Amino acid sequence: MKRALEKKFPNKVYAIGTDNTDMASISVQAEELYQKINKDPVLRGKKIILIGRSQGGLRGYELIRKHGNDLNIVSLTTIGTPWQGAPVLNAYGLVEKIASKLEEKIPAIEKLREYVQENNPSKPGIADLLPKSKFLRDTRKSLRRNKIPIYTIAGHISICAATPNKLQNVCRVVLFPLEAIIDPRFSAHDLIVPVNSQVAARYRRKTNFQYQILGPAIHLLVDGLSNIAELNKEEIIQSVIYWIE
Repeated sequence: MKRALEKKFPNKVYAIGTDNTDMASISVQAEELYQKINKDPVLRGKKIILIGRSQGGLRGYELIRKHGNDLNIVSLTTIGTPWQGAPVLNAYGLVEKIASKLEEKIPAIEKLREYVQENNPSKPGIADLLPKSKFLRDTRKSLRRNKIPIYTIAGHISICAATPNKLQNVCRVVLFPLEAIIDPRFSAHDLIVPVNSQVAARYRRKTNFQYQILGPAIHLLVDGLSNIAELNKEEIIQSVIYWIE
């Protein structure tokens, strides 16, 4: 996506990361982001369009919430962002139990397994992503008063669609419980975040908030499915460009 945006908007795309996306709370990350923008002579005083994927979308909104009056932020676009949290982050034991039953490794499930193992909720930046965390409760309240346009893109894919054809029977029998772990409401998800969470469906009184649901799209970069990873999928890239324009 970064290359596509740089091609479309030459000399106007800046990737600004934070150092501790796991070990620091999202509020601390947003403060670090604010300091980087404030110290950058190229960005200082300019109109800013924020684009954030996953946790980065919440970091972008926290930047708006805390420093929206100081920065000239025009809009925020989020991709695969867990506005209502990601239940799977609190279920490593269950994911591990199901994945360990597989006689043949499935790339998407191995990526999910690694992701949940690495993103332990004992880390402040991950704890903020758990459903009903204080951070998400505060976010929900502030969205009612938000004045800056937010455009969010939600990806979706079923676990069986991310499973090789030769293992479809295994998927339907062994992996079906994973659907309930990722999304207890059995709706749709991108392998990590439920679509309802990506579009903040329960935040009914949010303002200046639009969304689009696109698929198939997967949260993680998986061998054999890289073309539908959320940051690689052409339809998502074009939607981001359309929103910027």
